[in-house]
Amino acid sequence: LNISYNAALTNVDGLSSLTDVGDWLSIEDNSSLTNVDGLSSLTDVEGYLIISYNPSLTNVDGLSSLITVGDYLYIYNSAALTNVDGLSSLTTVGGSLKLYDNAALTNVDGLPNLTTVEGDLYLRYNAALTNVDGLSSLTDVGGNLYISYNDALCQDSVDDLVAACTIGGSAYTYDNNGTCP
Repeated sequence: LNISYNAALTNVDGLSSLTDVGDWLSIEDNSSLTNVDGLSSLTDVEGYLIISYNPSLTNVDGLSSLITVGDYLYIYNSAALTNVDGLSSLTTVGGSLKLYDNAALTNVDGLPNLTTVEGDLYLRYNAALTNVDGLSSLTDVGGNLYISYNDALCQDSVDDLVAACTIGGSAYTYDNNGTCP
């Protein structure tokens, strides 16, 4: 399911009955899209989920029923996105999780039930991100962990996350320059 390059699209309310995507879901480059509330019944994406280049998207609250992404989950270049609270039911990402270049993203508190990322975890270039406390339930990262270039992020918060996780690869954490409380 590809929802891309629709300059006038403001919502996806017509998809309110969708519960499962058998392969992948891509929501990209929709300049007027403000929400994904029409996806509120979606519980499973068997392939990958990409949300990118949606400059008016302020939240992903419409994904509140999503439990599993079978492959990777990427959310990037969504300048108005302030949180990922809509991912509060997500428990597992079967591939990599990448949250990067979301200038207004202040926290990842919307991921309290995420326990496993089977691939790599990237948190990069999120200028307003101040902590990673929302990942406190994360116990396993199957690949590498990259948390870097987050100007407001307190490195102590990152160090606590790394200490609490089993990481299958290496941890790369640097240039997180925020003031710690």
